[in-house]
Amino acid sequence: LKHNIMGVRISVIIPSYNHARFVSKAIETVLAQTLPAYEIIVVDDGSKDNTEEILTKYKDRIIYIKQKNQGVSASRNNGVGISTGNY
Repeated sequence: LKHNIMGVRISVIIPSYNHARFVSKAIETVLAQTLPAYEIIVVDDGSKDNTEEILTKYKDRIIYIKQKNQGVSASRNNGVGISTGNY
């Protein structure tokens, strides 16, 4: 992904726990924005469903982190911790 428009780099963090049925829509919504995201970081918070399998089709457009279940706040914080955008 890595779009950089006039110095604006937007990182989008998507935490997910057992949300395979929604995660594609979340990513597609980000990809459809007028101002493209610099990076999309999906943090899989120890899902037991097929989230990882669903995300394979986005492997070239997202950064995928799989962690053991720690909760949504920890997921967001971990995503922010590796983000490189300025927003």
